[in-house]
Amino acid sequence: MGPASMARSDRVAVGIAFSRAAAGLVDRLSDVIDYVEYPYELLQANGDVVDRARQGPAILHSASLSLASGDLPPGDLLRSVGDIADRISSPWVGEHLAFIAVRPPDGEPGERFDIGYAVSPPMTAEIVDIVSEALVAASSVVDRPLIFENSPIYVPLPGSDMSQGEVVRQICLQTGAGALLDLAHLRITCDTLALDPSSALLEFPLERVVEVHISGVSCVEGRLWDDHSGIPDGVQYELLEIVLDKAPVCAITHEYNWAPGFSSDVARREIDRTLGLLQAAR
Repeated sequence: MGPASMARSDRVAVGIAFSRAAAGLVDRLSDVIDYVEYPYELLQANGDVVDRARQGPAILHSASLSLASGDLPPGDLLRSVGDIADRISSPWVGEHLAFIAVRPPDGEPGERFDIGYAVSPPMTAEIVDIVSEALVAASSVVDRPLIFENSPIYVPLPGSDMSQGEVVRQICLQTGAGALLDLAHLRITCDTLALDPSSALLEFPLERVVEVHISGVSCVEGRLWDDHSGIPDGVQYELLEIVLDKAPVCAITHEYNWAPGFSSDVARREIDRTLGLLQAAR
């Protein structure tokens, strides 16, 4: 599988996200999926998972580069990401528009403290420049194309003076990078900021969308949260219809990788729903 074989003019590929907990689910769905998306962090530490990923079409997804931290990703990390992407023949590498590491107070450049979770930065012109510089630096080391994913926004971010869609658009313009559009993350962001999801979607550079993620969202005390153990809600499928009408999507990834024992019948039904939307879009 490569970008050419996954092009919209051929057929949009549909896949599923991997975790050790979801390995059985992935195997049971092998007849209806085109690829498996693997987290870099799991492959980096587990050679057996790399061997598994090499057995079939695979996409590499990372949450380690910390593009928005203000420090460029370390060279050894980039070389590791690039090496694994090459080993599993990933057509591109996905990463978050977020920071997961920060420089400690009075720390030296390149010194990183892992905060353990991908956190969205404020939406500003400064962040556009920071992420663009990091993407360009990463692309000089990683041979595979890098695409970046909108992170969920759980609280109004102080200092923000741009929409998330505008920030993504400007980064794409500065770098030429493609976008990974996570519809669950967009759904959460719109709920947090009281935005209309369809209107917010149209602010994104849909012409740059390479891959789409859909997954569950859960509601806790009136707030929506990312939840890869549930099914996508109807709003996400409505947004997916818009995306398929306007974007040159190559791949759609269903994420159920936080749920040991997730029902393969339910997952198959949701994948069939996606396939039905693809058929209608044609």
